[in-house]
Amino acid sequence: MCIGQSRVTLDSLLATYHNGSTPEEIAVQYPVLYLGEIYAAIAYYLTHRQEIDNYLEQRRKKAQQQRNQFVQQYNLANLRQRLRDRLP
Repeated sequence: MCIGQSRVTLDSLLATYHNGSTPEEIAVQYPVLYLGEIYAAIAYYLTHRQEIDNYLEQRRKKAQQQRNQFVQQYNLANLRQRLRDRLP
């Protein structure tokens, strides 16, 4: 979910909000957002907290799953050493 017509995700905005930033501070960090959009997103979150928290948790799990698949698929465990071994 993106905020307004921007590419700022709800995840990013809420992470900033949960880290203690005020809507005005968020507007400074994300100048592409209007202050009204920030307040609206926070209000929506506070009104639908359980639904949004579930959504965010599903996204976190999916992202972790994709990271794990990527690591397994490309065998990144010893990538640094394999690259060093290629050097003359």
